[in-house]
Amino acid sequence: MEIALSWDLVVTIFFVMVMSYSYIVGLNGTVKIILSTYIAMLAANGIGNLAAKYIKLSEPLIKILSDDPNENVVVFKIFIFVVITLLLVLRGGFSVDITRHNDSLLTRFVTNSVFGFLSAGLIMSIILVFLVGAGVDASTTVIQEALGLPDKTFFVRFLVRFYNFWFAAPAVAFVILSVIAPRYTPVIEE
Repeated sequence: MEIALSWDLVVTIFFVMVMSYSYIVGLNGTVKIILSTYIAMLAANGIGNLAAKYIKLSEPLIKILSDDPNENVVVFKIFIFVVITLLLVLRGGFSVDITRHNDSLLTRFVTNSVFGFLSAGLIMSIILVFLVGAGVDASTTVIQEALGLPDKTFFVRFLVRFYNFWFAAPAVAFVILSVIAPRYTPVIEE
């Protein structure tokens, strides 16, 4: 059996890794990753766009990674995104506590699975958008054309085609969970 390395295989492995990690860190950790990802996305996009003119104009910096200044901007944005996400997840000055202890094990498992899946989609969509050199406000057509995706890459095409869904879905899910789901309040007996 021969397995060919493809974009779909890379995306599938990434999704499995993020889903597995979400079970390790739990719902609170997964939501913290999602919030950190949103902050890192905005920061990397802004910092990358500001630095783009200096990276393109500065001859010594152009030679660091590639002769093409646009490739340097792409690598720089992805690097900034990953670094800020890791810093916020590991050392961020905020914590998340949305655990509902009175839910059944199955409900907690499904909730954590949904947020883990949405987290993987969000992170992968951001990386794909940055990979083509686009900002987070680029059109779907621009991203698809820039990636030059072959017809066989179903998962990557799905992520790119519906990247606005992947950007919005974790936030919407968080709002729904925060507003609709009842919170556990411990009863203190006197």
